[in-house]
Amino acid sequence: LNPNCEFGKWDFLDYNENRIQLSYNEQVEGASNYLKSKILTPDYMTQNKLGIKEAPSVSMLRNKHGDFCAAIIKRKIYYNDIVEKAGYQPHDIQDSLEIGRNIHIIKERIFLEHTRYNNCKSFYEPFPSINTRKTQLENLYVNYKLNHCDNGIILDDNFRNLSKEIKNLCNERKDIKMVNFDYYLGNSEQKSREKCLKGYQGKGKMLILVPTHANNPQPPPKNIPYRKNVKILDPLSFADFIGYNGKLRQEFINCVELAKKATWHDDSREELKKLANHSKGIIKKYYNFGQKELEEYIKSTPNLSMNLLKYMPNNSVIDKWIYKKK
Repeated sequence: LNPNCEFGKWDFLDYNENRIQLSYNEQVEGASNYLKSKILTPDYMTQNKLGIKEAPSVSMLRNKHGDFCAAIIKRKIYYNDIVEKAGYQPHDIQDSLEIGRNIHIIKERIFLEHTRYNNCKSFYEPFPSINTRKTQLENLYVNYKLNHCDNGIILDDNFRNLSKEIKNLCNERKDIKMVNFDYYLGNSEQKSREKCLKGYQGKGKMLILVPTHANNPQPPPKNIPYRKNVKILDPLSFADFIGYNGKLRQEFINCVELAKKATWHDDSREELKKLANHSKGIIKKYYNFGQKELEEYIKSTPNLSMNLLKYMPNNSVIDKWIYKKK
């Protein structure tokens, strides 16, 4: 019998030298080191006509390194996280952007359908701390890099009653007046840190991040503003938290699984696109309203009225704008 020389080849993606199970971020680091040192050699880059710091697409990688692809798929290590950690850009970045956009719209629609059905004051892609109407200061969005999150919700009795987890949160954190939600592909700490630097959390505001490829809840990154007001939940924990059940819960789980497969499977990518187009139509017809109500709530609730990150300049201009007389 010929021994399997490949046996144990990918153990470095599972354990450290002391046989301790690696965290997801450690797996990403190990896979990125392998990608850089064993795959992206000068000859490989030249043969595949890749630019500087351009990683191969998944289909290109399969041609000569199918075993590496199989290893990361088996361990549910997201390829774009590996590429990002390695300091490269994916060759098929447009596909990744499309997958990200599609899963966003599906998750946003499911959230709105669930919360609005339960009479919650929830919102679609709100600017969680600033007026969005055009004014002479509309360039603030560019100058201050303000962003909208994916969903937002005001804490009231209807929201409290969605789940036991939410009731516990409301009892423990009576200072929280609204919760913002943001969904994203992958599961890297770098991506979660970027999300935490957009002003979605603050005084009276909690941010809940939902990375598609997470398997467990995670602690928020260190050295971010209002760290105690950030939670990172894996998709199933988020579904439990928000109280998804029945048909909507199954739709949510299905879209997560499709997004995980879409990088590798064309059929999954097409199915995700169809679901996103359907969700887009539903949001446009039924749920794309309420921003004005959110603005009025923010301006009438002291702790929510514009708390830009401390390093952003000229806060007084924005504060004056928020409090301007009608």
